[in-house]
Order: sequence, then C-alpha cells, then structure tokens
Amino acid sequence: MECQLELSAARVAELISVAGGWLCDRAMAGWTVTVWVPDRDHVRSLSVLGVTARDSAAPTDVPAVYGPPPGDVACLQPDIVRHRVSVAARAFKARALLLAGLPVSTAEVETFKLDAPSNTLLTGRFVHTSLAALVP
Repeated sequence: MECQLELSAARVAELISVAGGWLCDRAMAGWTVTVWVPDRDHVRSLSVLGVTARDSAAPTDVPAVYGPPPGDVACLQPDIVRHRVSVAARAFKARALLLAGLPVSTAEVETFKLDAPSNTLLTGRFVHTSLAALVP
C-alpha cells in the first residue's frame, strides 16, 4: 500500500520554513506528498523537497500546517508535531529556502501545528490514523 500525505498551507514560504524537512523526509521515505496552496508562489521550492503542489482550495478532510506555537506550549498540545530532520532533508530544505529567496535556517528539530479535522488523519487516501503515527 502506498503512503500518501496531503496537506494544505496558506503560504508556501511559511510551510517550507517550518515543515520543509518533515515533508522532504516523508518524500524520501517513498511517500507521495501533495500540498494544496492558494497561489503558485515558491512552488518550485516544494519540488526540491519532493513535494507536488496543487493550486486551489483543499478538500475539507486535508490537514493544514501552521507555524510553530509560542514557547513551551508545544509540549502540551496533541496537534503539535516535533520532527527530527535528517541531514539529507536539511540540505534539501536549505536549497528550497534559497530558491524561494528566504533566509536559510535548518534546525535539527522542526516544531509546527498540524490542524487535522477531528484531530485524525484518517481519510481514504491516508494510511496512518493518528498524528502520533507521523512522528518518527
């Protein structure tokens, strides 16, 4: 069974900055990663990460990625993803950030909010059933 991940993001630049390493690691692990975006700004940067961009409104059952929560709040919320980024994904993320004209910042751990409908990622196209299943 093929692993697929579909997400939506308000701004591609923010998505790459906060979750680019996570997306790249999923793609390098063989997942098909698709991001729904409202405009085409910086979508070439997503392709560097192995991510396919689709423009238009995302389906209602697609989780949305938001920037990192402030301070220590991340430890207290179940919809916060903390991902240890591989060295390879950090290199691809750095290239994607450069291509987008953004400052290069590639932390070892990415922390971001994944707002999933009903706090689950159970859809007809998604293999895992919880946010915890996504964090290696």
